[in-house]
Amino acid sequence: MQFKNEINESRITRNNNLLLKFMIFILCVFLPDLAFPTGACCVIGKGNANKFALSLSASMAKNHENINDEIYDLSQYAFLLKLNYPVIKNITFQVQAGFPISTSLENQNKESFRGKSGWNIGISAGYLLPEVVNDFELFLAAGYAVTKSFLNKEKGREFVNKEMKVSEFQAVLIGEYKVINDLFLFTGFRIYGSKIELKEELNSKSGSHLGSLGYFFGLRYSMSEKFDLALESSFGHTNLGGIGLIFYL
Repeated sequence: MQFKNEINESRITRNNNLLLKFMIFILCVFLPDLAFPTGACCVIGKGNANKFALSLSASMAKNHENINDEIYDLSQYAFLLKLNYPVIKNITFQVQAGFPISTSLENQNKESFRGKSGWNIGISAGYLLPEVVNDFELFLAAGYAVTKSFLNKEKGREFVNKEMKVSEFQAVLIGEYKVINDLFLFTGFRIYGSKIELKEELNSKSGSHLGSLGYFFGLRYSMSEKFDLALESSFGHTNLGGIGLIFYL
């Protein structure tokens, strides 16, 4: 009789864990779709938070920006290198550096600027919350990054040069669920704010997003103890997609 009770209790506990996982997953996926990061240098590239790691990401982003009451369509492709350093258990520090390989900016008057150079730097810190249910992790992180792109357009026989600078802050909550042995599904939401500046010689225009909220999702596949492959996507104010390789050192 005691053995049967233990089996029933085990089944109830397992069912409760599955229900909790499902509720957290639904909460993360169906949060409001209001706004997302400005450029392609914002890809998250989720990896193992407690391992020293180096990640290389390629990403693309398309969105629109309000700069000095003028609407611009922005598209950008970028490469990003991130170094993840676990300070102590469950607390990690990350630095990033990268560059946009292609940036296009066009306003409502079809005036367009393009560029293939620039740079990105950023820092962030994160905390892996204690595990509540098996095979499910919750990770909190906050970071700040600056991206500068150098743009130009042909005007007659001359070129007009512009600089675009994006300063951005984001705080994220990531939930990751172990689907099978080597496959992980992660999703979550971010609070995001940014300032974008567009400079042309002595003229300067700017715009900003404050307190925006958005969500994302992705997959992480562990190819071996040393390598992970991560895919990530966001939709809304910015359509963002990225692929990354994570190397554990």
